[in-house]
Amino acid sequence: MSGRQAGVLLLAVLLAGCASAPPGAGGGAVGEAGAAATPASASQLLVLMDPAPARIWQGYSAEIAGEYRLEQLAAWTVGSLDNTPCVIYQALPGRDIRQLVHRLAADPRVSVAQPVQRFRLLGEEQPKGAYN
Repeated sequence: MSGRQAGVLLLAVLLAGCASAPPGAGGGAVGEAGAAATPASASQLLVLMDPAPARIWQGYSAEIAGEYRLEQLAAWTVGSLDNTPCVIYQALPGRDIRQLVHRLAADPRVSVAQPVQRFRLLGEEQPKGAYN
């Protein structure tokens, strides 16, 4: 794996925690690390593409949504990674996310594909202004 691919993969892992359904969109089961995985993100996918002009990657994003029957929820470029496009998709209910990730990862328009994973920490709520 090249340094760039490793960097893109690391970014994907980091972004996965930030990109998912809105807060409060479902409960979760507590994991070993003391965090709760939110099922609302269970049918969401994160896709990174190679940097390209906006009209090109946005076109690819629309094509991918149509071909794989996905709904695009969000899309942006990551400036710190040469403006790598990042897209979050929602799969239709009942779709096999692992199979979709496998198929998307093989798509030449996609550099990284993975399920979105969202976690919330289980701890005491801090008083307002505690960190000001």
